[in-house]
Parts: sequence; structure tokens; C-alpha cells
Amino acid sequence: MLLLYSYILLHIAYTKIANFVLLFKFNPNKSVLTVGCIPMADAFKRGKLKMKKMKIDKINPAAAAADLKDFWTLKSLGQINDHAVQLIKMQGEYEWHTHEKEDKLFFVVDGILQLQFRDHTLQLYPNECIIVPKGVENKPSAKDQATLMIFEPQR
Repeated sequence: MLLLYSYILLHIAYTKIANFVLLFKFNPNKSVLTVGCIPMADAFKRGKLKMKKMKIDKINPAAAAADLKDFWTLKSLGQINDHAVQLIKMQGEYEWHTHEKEDKLFFVVDGILQLQFRDHTLQLYPNECIIVPKGVENKPSAKDQATLMIFEPQR
């Protein structure tokens, strides 16, 4: 008999009750679906759920920047939800451009970023950042080498 098991994680917040797991069992031979609810801790003990082990570690942007050899090449540091966290080493000017659908965050790791807008120019120094709203035309540049950490939607 073939059973299809699906486990759906459900967080129930009812007077400080712990998390529960809904357990679905489907028997295609009888076209029967049964549903049960057990505490998450029991699901782990019974082997119904497996904890995915992942290493959580700190990121040192300055150290990661030392590995960047080429200008204008993105290096991924990871992602936050659906946003990429990337490093880029730049020198010289980038073209005028606009991000129509998303905001973009620039964080200066080292060097000086000059960010031109049509009506003014800002200079950002290490440990400073700026959020450029979607639809705002801008032109980043760096007279000397600068390294930026960028947050933008995953592509």
C-alpha cells in the first residue's frame, strides 16, 4: 500500500501553546485523506520532521572585499529573503540608470562613493549607506577604488 505523506509546518499561537505540525496521510487506493495534529517536538522525536542543519557564521565585508580582484564584478555574500547581498569593487564612473521596480541600498565598505542625482551629488564614506528609491535616476562613481555592499532583489 502506497501512502503519500505531507508535512506542513503550522505555527499556532493560542495562549502560548507551542508549535504544532499538521500530518496529512493520503491513501490513493481508498481515496482517503486523514489529518492529524501533533506537537512539533513529538514530530521531531518520531522522525517525522528533520532539522536542516546549517552553519550560521559572521561575515566580514572588508575581508571579503580583499578577495575581489576585478572591478565591476559582483561577489555574493548571501541572501536575505528574496534580496541578494553583494560586494562590488568599483573605480571610475557607471552610467546614468534607474531601477524602475526596486529600491537599492549602497553601503560603503571602503573608499569614497560619489552618487550623482540629477539635482545634487552626495559623497559617501566608509560605514555610510544610502537607499536609492525606485525610479530615481543616479550615477555612481569612485575617483579612486571603492568597495560597496549592495542589497537588491535576487535576479
